[in-house]
Amino acid sequence: MRIGIPKEVKEHEYRVAVTPAGVHALVEAGHTVLVQAGAGVGAGFPDAEYVASGARIVPDAADAWAADLVCKIKEPLPQEYPFLRRDLLLFTYLHLAASRSCTDALLGSRPTTYREPTFRVHESLFFCVANMPGAVPVTSTLALTAVTFPYLAVLASRGWEAACRADRALARGLNTHDGALVHAGVAAAHGLPVTALDDVLA
Repeated sequence: MRIGIPKEVKEHEYRVAVTPAGVHALVEAGHTVLVQAGAGVGAGFPDAEYVASGARIVPDAADAWAADLVCKIKEPLPQEYPFLRRDLLLFTYLHLAASRSCTDALLGSRPTTYREPTFRVHESLFFCVANMPGAVPVTSTLALTAVTFPYLAVLASRGWEAACRADRALARGLNTHDGALVHAGVAAAHGLPVTALDDVLA
């Protein structure tokens, strides 16, 4: 399988979805890994480490997104939407059900960034940086990939359908398939129809 690792585009997101050690394991399993130039630099992994682990460095996001399986840390942002396609297996943290809650409305809270991390509401000062792990990209990359890599390895080796049939926990992470919404929580949050997970895996 061809696996793509694009550089994250979210502001102040320096983590990377797969470390050089993960690339080495994927290459040893027979996969081709395409890493966008500079994707790991912010997390302490220069391109040379990926090359030494067997990856091919590609010059831009389009090349990484052209893979069969794309691994990211954050959800795709609007500038990445053109890369999405029906046959793409996307392994990332999606926030499809996220919406402003009643609590946020009551508090006057809103997400902030590291560029402008605080704001005032009346006499209160709010710090609401939505991407806290982005402040420690090396540590958070190592911690996150240690937990997620086994799932990625199974998806790459077995394909998404066999992997999801074999592991119900992994299957519950499936959000969409072939243009259909599969995650009941996301469907409920947006009032959209849902396709039963069991029907997709049948």
